Amino acid sequence: MITEIIKEIVDELKPQLETEQITTEAVAEGIEQWDNPLGSGLVLVGYRGRDLQEPNGQKIRTAPTIQKVRYTFRIIVKLFDLQSHEKAESYLDKINDILTGFRPTIAPDSPLFQTSDEFIERDNGFWIYEMLFSLNKPLQKKPRHWRH
Repeated sequence: MITEIIKEIVDELKPQLETEQITTEAVAEGIEQWDNPLGSGLVLVGYRGRDLQEPNGQKIRTAPTIQKVRYTFRIIVKLFDLQSHEKAESYLDKINDILTGFRPTIAPDSPLFQTSDEFIERDNGFWIYEMLFSLNKPLQKKPRHWRH
């Protein structure tokens, strides 16, 4: 499921950012392998993790346990030679506009929403930002058989 969602996020971003000469790719690990992006920047999409809420407190032994799960995806934005944070804001806003409300086909009832963004560092002329987007999805577990 995670791999499919990452692919859909990349597919949603790629055509809209190519006009800005920004490359969009899925990434399994950190950004170190992407030191020299072509064009004016690079957007890397990866999986950050998930948070599980306390189960619904179901009292009936035969009822399924339902938990809400928040899946979080990490968007690393690496932009070349910005000279200020102001230009970066327009790129971050564009990414937010593209992804906020986007519904992956594997989770059509769970729209993406942004949970944070922050400046990470400036490195060799590149300005690096991290954006986090999440979606909530219920996780249903079958009831466990009780022993007496």
